[in-house]
Amino acid sequence: MKSGIDKLDSVKQAFKQWRATRTKRGYIPDELWEQVKELLSDYTPSKIGIHLGLSPIQIRKKLEPQENGCMQFVEVKQLGLDVLSNNDKVCSVEVHRPCGSILKINAVPMQMASKLMLDFMG
Repeated sequence: MKSGIDKLDSVKQAFKQWRATRTKRGYIPDELWEQVKELLSDYTPSKIGIHLGLSPIQIRKKLEPQENGCMQFVEVKQLGLDVLSNNDKVCSVEVHRPCGSILKINAVPMQMASKLMLDFMG
């Protein structure tokens, strides 16, 4: 197994060789991106970019997971009314995450709402 520095140097050499043989506006081959992806476990995109002559933004856009623009819904089974006791207070909550995700909870027992919010916030 290669050490982190050896891996970085080997990817740097692969980029150097590609740059020497590429066409003027040639795209970076997927094989090189795969090697860069492996480096992300050991280095920041900034550090990788400095060594490989790439922009950290370019690395992030290409390799880091992108947020999917479409909404994803999760079906939740409705609990019967017998689950609620007369003492349970219900609440409505709306939680916004920094990434833009929103959780809206209406008319659920406070204990359940707090558990759902903790799960949502990670």
